[in-house]
This record gives sequence, structure tokens and C-alpha cells, in this order.
Amino acid sequence: MSKKKKRGLVLLVLLLLAGIGTGFYILWNRQETRTVVVGGEEIVINEPLYMDDGETEAIEVPGFDSSYAINKANPTIYLINPENNTVLFQFTLFVNGTQIYQSDYIPPNKMVTPDLYSSLDEGKYNLTIQMDTLDIETLEPCNSVSQETIIQVVK
Repeated sequence: MSKKKKRGLVLLVLLLLAGIGTGFYILWNRQETRTVVVGGEEIVINEPLYMDDGETEAIEVPGFDSSYAINKANPTIYLINPENNTVLFQFTLFVNGTQIYQSDYIPPNKMVTPDLYSSLDEGKYNLTIQMDTLDIETLEPCNSVSQETIIQVVK
């Protein structure tokens, strides 16, 4: 076999291997889009096809700082449903035991930003962030968790 034919054969094998590798990557990482309806609102969910392997999955809960300064330049708190979750999140905020905010259920990798500056007077408050979850597949309630923090509103 001539040198030119050997090089052509090696190049052909390398291209074939690269194509096979690309195909496996696309198959492994492709996503399925589906829509669920929660509270009359359609939510589009992108999820990997291999996510539901029948095993118990943990829910990733965002952490919050022990205190926040709320002012005109920084009026909101960021409440996110982490991207690797398989649940919808609903956030409810309680200030000194009174509910001041409740979000709709939000899909993974989305967030809500309630404006605390406009809804509260100047002062220091105990803030409870309650997170309730719904399973994306069944829309059945899952776990719920609360976190406490302090907010200082400066006007």
C-alpha cells in the first residue's frame, strides 16, 4: 500500500471515530421539552432524557445569607430553583410571621425577585423563606423546607 493510501485510510478512520463520538455525545446530552400546567399557567421544562432512572433523587435547596441589606439600589432578594432539580419550587416569604409574598411554581434554573424595598417600611425584620416543591413528572407535593435570615430595610 502506498504512503498516500495509508494516510487517506488513517484520515478516514479518524473522521469515522470523530463522527461516532459526536453521535454518542448528542444522544447522551439531548434534551426533551415538555409543558406542564400548574395553577392554570403553562411551564416549559427542558430536561435530559436520561434524568429519570428510577432512583431516588435529592432536591437541591439554595442557601441564603444570614442577613441582607435592602435599599433603593438593592430592592430585591433573588430566589432561584437550582438547575439540576427535578421539582418545581414555590417560594413563600414571611416577615415576623406574616406572609408578604408567594411565587408561582417555577421550573429548574429560573428565579423570582420579589421587591422587598417597596413592600416593607424601614427597619430590621426576621425573614422566613419557605420553599415548597412539586415533582415535575407527577405534580405531587414533595418536601418543603424553610430558612431564616435577617433583612435590614434602609430608606
